[in-house]
Amino acid sequence: RKKILHEICGRFVPSQLIAIMGPSGAGKSTLLDILSGYRLVTMAIKSLTNGRISGVTGVVGVDGVERDLDEFRRLSCYITQDDRLEPLLTVQENMRVAADLKLGVHVTSQEKLAIVSISIELLITTVSFK
Repeated sequence: RKKILHEICGRFVPSQLIAIMGPSGAGKSTLLDILSGYRLVTMAIKSLTNGRISGVTGVVGVDGVERDLDEFRRLSCYITQDDRLEPLLTVQENMRVAADLKLGVHVTSQEKLAIVSISIELLITTVSFK
């Protein structure tokens, strides 16, 4: 095992595109796993299987305060580099499944469909396919 992330500090500003770059093995995915809280789930599973938790220590803060993971997950979305799309569903159907999971019951089916449709339209008009 090697230490790949140590004393990291950064700022993510709303409405800005942020790039996290580095060579393979530099810790990009590990950093995002930790920021999203996904690494905690992975550690819990490892703990159940071999009786120990290892590898990650520290605090993730938001606006200078220790992050409330439940609130953070409600306000953010983490998409891994390995797609988890269902191959038999269309793009719209996959996005609808994600909308159902992420937006919850307080958003109506019609609102979810509108959000998905607008998102797809924005992607089509802003992404260049070459």
